[in-house]
Amino acid sequence: MDGALDFVACGAYWWSFVDAHRVVDRWWQPRARGVDKWRRPVGRRTLRCAVTMPRTPDDYAADHPADHGAVHGAAARPVRVTGDVAPGTQIAHYRLLRFIARGGMGQVWEAFDEQLRTMVALKLVAPERLESEALRQVTREARAGGRLRHPNVVATLGFGVDGTRAWIAQELVPGAQTLADMLTELRHAGEAPRDHVRWTAELVARMGDALNAAHLAGVIHRDVKPANILIADDETPKLTDFGLAQLVDSSVVSREGELAGTLSYMSPEQVTAKRIGLDHRTDVFSLGVVLYELLTLRRPFEGDTTAQIAESVLYHEPPSPALLSPRCPGELAAICGKAMEKLARDRYATAAEFAADLRRHLADEPVHAQPPGVLRRGVKWCRRHPTWAAVLLLGTIALSTTSALGMHAWRTARALTATNRALVEQRDAAERSAYIALFTGAAAAFERGAAAEARAQFDA
Repeated sequence: MDGALDFVACGAYWWSFVDAHRVVDRWWQPRARGVDKWRRPVGRRTLRCAVTMPRTPDDYAADHPADHGAVHGAAARPVRVTGDVAPGTQIAHYRLLRFIARGGMGQVWEAFDEQLRTMVALKLVAPERLESEALRQVTREARAGGRLRHPNVVATLGFGVDGTRAWIAQELVPGAQTLADMLTELRHAGEAPRDHVRWTAELVARMGDALNAAHLAGVIHRDVKPANILIADDETPKLTDFGLAQLVDSSVVSREGELAGTLSYMSPEQVTAKRIGLDHRTDVFSLGVVLYELLTLRRPFEGDTTAQIAESVLYHEPPSPALLSPRCPGELAAICGKAMEKLARDRYATAAEFAADLRRHLADEPVHAQPPGVLRRGVKWCRRHPTWAAVLLLGTIALSTTSALGMHAWRTARALTATNRALVEQRDAAERSAYIALFTGAAAAFERGAAAEARAQFDA
């Protein structure tokens, strides 16, 4: 039946949007009515499906009368999808066409830019969220995104306030699927494809390029996570959502003690809410966490409560990805470990260095990251457990002191014993000498015939 999806393989997505002159669908090739082939990557898998689709906007309107207003710009029978907006609603020079998602700040719609005659993703801030903090956040996102022009960053095209609603117009990513959705599919599948490790290294390297471009522009993302990485239908990754970004040259920063970001992906300095000393290396740590999760299909820092997760980020050293995933090479595990060092100075100095090391691994060249040795692991353990380290240090000092005192006492006693033995030997020698002299004198007196004198010497 025209306009209906006829799935030949299981599971696929069909998303379409229309404007006043044509029907636009990223999977369609509307040259003729009938069956056409399209490909849709899901995770790292590709489904082939046969679809039957309308040929013209009039065909679409005939098969979907509920969307007639969105096709022709009329107000007849609007479909109220969510909130107080619906397909066909006009916001500034954008006409809403299709609801995409709802977030904490509001909604995201596919919209038609009537000035540039192109499709955009329009992020709408809910009217009830237009308090000063929310408006400041969306303004910060627009300004941060407006500084960036990079193929792996979702471009910001405009920002404004229309009546009681603020909006940000952004690049519409074809076939957008978040990396978080892809990870969910991989976990459900139970295993990753054979080329998953290489694909992961390439993706994270491109995200490193995107973050480096942001850092050079004076933007610290502060919320790098799979949900903020979009994967286009050609598998191009795009970094998005700069709502928590920190502009290096801005006077507006987070208050000390205020958490900004997603706890499981925060750096230790971000968890402790340090206002001073937080720099671009916090994004390097977060990207390292993303790499770890892609390699092992599990998060390195988990817990049942926020306090447990925070403690894990601050003090827990996750197992090496190579131990959890047999396909993970040791070099890639070392790269991941260096990016996730607890101290910022021990990580890669820039996201560009992180990406460069990943590309060395892909090119079978020696990487700069090295697995920690025994001494290094001991130092890291002491950093993670300062109390126990202090107890062990005090115990070691006490044991060493006791051992030293014991050794000194033993050596002193040994010396005294030797001295006493020498004195006894000297005394015995003196006594022997005196006896010999006495005997010699008595013998001489006896020889002279002085028996009384000899007897007197013996008696004395």
